[in-house]
Amino acid sequence: MKPAIIRCSKCGYQSNIISDTCLKCGSPLVKICGNCEAVNAVEKNYCDGCGSLLALKMPEQKESPKEEKKEEKPSAPKPTIEFESLHETVQGHADSFRKKQEANPQNTAPKIENKDERVEAAKKEKEKLEELKNKKTEEKKSSVKVQDKKISFAKYAVFIAASLAVFSIAWLAASPRIPKIKLVLTAKKYLNALKEKNYSQAYSYLSNNSKFTCSFTDYVKYNDAYYSSLKKGWEFKDISVFKMEKDAALVKYSLKEGTGAWKEDYISFVKEHDKWVRPYIWHLFSPIDEAISKGDFSQALFLAQKLYLTDPIDPRTSGYLCNTEYLMGLYDKASESCKRVLESQADYPVGFSKDEIFWFTFYYADSLRFMARFKEALDIYEELFSFE
Repeated sequence: MKPAIIRCSKCGYQSNIISDTCLKCGSPLVKICGNCEAVNAVEKNYCDGCGSLLALKMPEQKESPKEEKKEEKPSAPKPTIEFESLHETVQGHADSFRKKQEANPQNTAPKIENKDERVEAAKKEKEKLEELKNKKTEEKKSSVKVQDKKISFAKYAVFIAASLAVFSIAWLAASPRIPKIKLVLTAKKYLNALKEKNYSQAYSYLSNNSKFTCSFTDYVKYNDAYYSSLKKGWEFKDISVFKMEKDAALVKYSLKEGTGAWKEDYISFVKEHDKWVRPYIWHLFSPIDEAISKGDFSQALFLAQKLYLTDPIDPRTSGYLCNTEYLMGLYDKASESCKRVLESQADYPVGFSKDEIFWFTFYYADSLRFMARFKEALDIYEELFSFE
């Protein structure tokens, strides 16, 4: 019976390895029967044509060249075995154990201690126990100290947190009052400087607009002329905030001039660069009155505007604007200024006379008439009949 052959169905390469595909071209392999040369699948064991066994040719085994060249070595002589008797074996084992005992004599018998040594050993053992006990006690104390430090730190942290919370609440409660407190302190310092005739210090509290319109020499001259007439000086007390706006405020205090009785007086302040300062306007009243009397209304209006910018909270500054704007024919501006005077004079006791209030009311009504706001003007005109 001839052996079967595994061959590539495409390139004809004969493979000695049973596989599905050719190692060279990757095509499928077939198994060819050696008897009838029928083509069978590579996994077949019997031929589909003749039914014979599809056995492959076994590869020839070559002899190893090493075996050919291997030289025969002479065999080693067999060892000679000697036997000893049972008595000799037992005797040798006893001798070996005896030599071992002699080499370690300390292990042959237990050490016997006397009474003093036992007492000394017990004392040392007791001392070791005491030392160990003291060590544990110290460790316990150290642990307690660390724990106490942690508790103390926790208490300290809680105290600080509580203090900050109280401070924050106090700050929130006091912060709205801080501007008022600063205002009262500034007013007190300014009045003290005037009372002691320390004009250089008093001048330092003036606003920039006041310093621009009034020199230090003129400031000293105006104040010295007024206070020199008070032979017995003057006093003040009971300073409080009467009215306060964002950038302007009015301070109320009790004043006693010479031998006169105590009376209420007022002083205004404005805020510059987050600081309360005193607007000084006394020196601007006379020039405006002189310009109006001369018929120089434009100059009067210019000075009135400067006066209002210096102290916007004082109704007298709005009163001069009301008068000069009406005389210049600026009726829309005059109506606003006159209305502001009439509304603020009730709260701000500057001492307007009835005649002055009458003319402010008239300027207001007449300005509304010129602006063709007749109904409003008529209501204001009717108020004029209430004046005696």
